[in-house]
Amino acid sequence: MGTLSNLMRWKSEYTLKSPDGKDLKKVYLRIIGDNDLQESYSLARIASAEKRDKLRDVDSNDFKDQVLSWKDATEDECKALIRAARENNWQTQAFSIVVRPDEVKLADIALDPDAPTLEEQEKLDAANIEVDVNYQKALEEFIETKRNELTDELSKLSIEELRLLAQAETVVVLPLTVFMNELLDQKVWRAVYEDKDMTEHGFISVEDYRSMLQPLRDQLAGAYLELEQGADDLKN
Repeated sequence: MGTLSNLMRWKSEYTLKSPDGKDLKKVYLRIIGDNDLQESYSLARIASAEKRDKLRDVDSNDFKDQVLSWKDATEDECKALIRAARENNWQTQAFSIVVRPDEVKLADIALDPDAPTLEEQEKLDAANIEVDVNYQKALEEFIETKRNELTDELSKLSIEELRLLAQAETVVVLPLTVFMNELLDQKVWRAVYEDKDMTEHGFISVEDYRSMLQPLRDQLAGAYLELEQGADDLKN
């Protein structure tokens, strides 16, 4: 990695399409810089905090509409929400608790690490692939254990208890959703340009971007996420 051609993965062009597949407009995207990224995260955290405050305010419309609505939810609806909320925590816990095995070193494989044979290098690659596979398996097993524990826990709760728990989890899930949506919107509107030289922004603000029809926004968001993934691969 690191060639000039790879650096082009930090930028891309994209043609917006109508619902029937016709080309509408070509735009240009780039990975946003550190300052824009920091501001995007900051604004996303603010939006998330504001949403959490509203959900905790029993007099707010958000509380009445999105928290109290669970007082009539079915057992399956409550369990689905609770599982979704806990799943986010399990992912974080898994990376924190499950220890990633050390990478196999060339010295562990080769008779002469300074001049390894092709076969020894192939063995090294295979060994490290196995390390990664086993690590991913351990992560999945940790999460599956948590799922089973939760299933057992929820099976012992009454519908009233499930509804109360679902209301509590709503205050966790919705701010996280707001954070992720705000972060993506903030990144995408900053990333879009009208010209190939990327001197003219496609949007003047996040509100300008949000005024766009949702299907077109979805296209731009998808294109940016793909570009961002390519940049992550390049860094690695």
